[in-house]
Amino acid sequence: MDFGIKIGTNTQNISGSVWDKDFATGICGGFFARMHKNKIGGRIEVLVATTSLSSPIIGDSLHKGEFNATYLNIPLLFEFNIIPHLMLQAGVQYSNLMGMSSKNVQIDIKSFFKQGEFSAVVGLEGKLPKNFLVGARYRYGLTDINSGASPLEGKWTTSAIQAYIGYTIPHKG
Repeated sequence: MDFGIKIGTNTQNISGSVWDKDFATGICGGFFARMHKNKIGGRIEVLVATTSLSSPIIGDSLHKGEFNATYLNIPLLFEFNIIPHLMLQAGVQYSNLMGMSSKNVQIDIKSFFKQGEFSAVVGLEGKLPKNFLVGARYRYGLTDINSGASPLEGKWTTSAIQAYIGYTIPHKG
């Protein structure tokens, strides 16, 4: 069993007619634990991720609505060693919206969103010397995150690209 830490970028967007389609970049970081036997293994992570959102409809007539969101992400991944030092990752992720603030709009935007979301995840991770690692993932939201608490209709789903570096904490055993 291995434990480690990671930090990187979280580039995310929301699909739906009220949201800008551009990907916005934030940060992510947290901890992981994984267990491997031969070429296969499993991994769980606890990450905090931030992103920015923009909507031309939620803002006033002169400005777009600009928002910052903070999520707690818990991916549960299956890992397969493709070649030495390169792992394919696939699994699911649960994300909880912990907070949302507005840069320029005076409404409670967090109530417009469901608090929880499930996503499919796929990625690659490479092992580097001295217990370092590097990876990239794509996440596709499976949940409609529109809570229905706003007059804004339609299905909203997220997608994200995450790139990171990490460190596996050496252990004896």
